[in-house]
Amino acid sequence: MPVEVHPHRVTYARELADRMTAALDTPELVNVLVTLDALKIPSAARNGVIHIAPPGLRFPTFTQVESTFEVTIISGPPQDVVTAWERLDRIIDALVTARLDLASAEPDYFVTKNGTGYPAYTLTLNPALFTHEL
Repeated sequence: MPVEVHPHRVTYARELADRMTAALDTPELVNVLVTLDALKIPSAARNGVIHIAPPGLRFPTFTQVESTFEVTIISGPPQDVVTAWERLDRIIDALVTARLDLASAEPDYFVTKNGTGYPAYTLTLNPALFTHEL
């Protein structure tokens, strides 16, 4: 019998993206893109992007997988760091208000292939536990 993960980590990431999108439903944050696709980051970074990356995995038992998701929040404009930082703060505040399971946030910097740098934060969520049914 095949081993199946409930809920699937990709499904969890999509649901997380939906919750984040709902949290950003304000006039000043409505243009922030929430995506699982890193290729969409450069074109949308000026207004703000939340990128949900595949999770890190830990295996505490034979039937459990602990998944820790990291989310990168990027904002522009790249030539106005203070404005970008203010938008980053508003995005983080919206996610906190939405009661997402955030564990920590570290300042970061996102550089596109053309060398443009954007202020960013890397947020780590508290681990999610997925159980394999045998």
